[in-house]
Amino acid sequence: MNADRWRWLPWLPPTLYLLSLAMPVTGPVLKSGSDGYHFGYEAFQVGFRVMTLDEDVWDLERIEFSLAWLANPAMWMSFACLAIGRRRGAIVASSSGSLLSMCILPIYASAVLCLPGYWLWWGSAGATLLIAMFMLPRNPLQQADDYQVLTSPLTPDP
Repeated sequence: MNADRWRWLPWLPPTLYLLSLAMPVTGPVLKSGSDGYHFGYEAFQVGFRVMTLDEDVWDLERIEFSLAWLANPAMWMSFACLAIGRRRGAIVASSSGSLLSMCILPIYASAVLCLPGYWLWWGSAGATLLIAMFMLPRNPLQQADDYQVLTSPLTPDP
């Protein structure tokens, strides 16, 4: 496979993420009384505000918003790991981001699944995972010089 042909691929997930901020992600959920769509940057702000409230009450809705917001730093970390070629870090971070981004679905599935912003947001984590798993080179673990293939059964030294 020609490496120059796929050089643009690591830019795909951050591009999807940035597009999700400019696309509608939810209906009239974020602001009570409104009937319009809300964009990704608004959902980002609301998620952060909900997570940092000074109230002691952590109901299910607040937990879901907070966990879903934590998908953002996980995705940022996966983009950084992908950019510097850290395969395992990108896999772990993008898997975490993908799972955390689904935390909003139990309550708001009907409000977010029909709009493109959520799919771009979730897709940025999924694309990072796929690129890290199948496109980044696998680096063998470094081993000590004195380890060789065993040719005899394991017996204690006399």
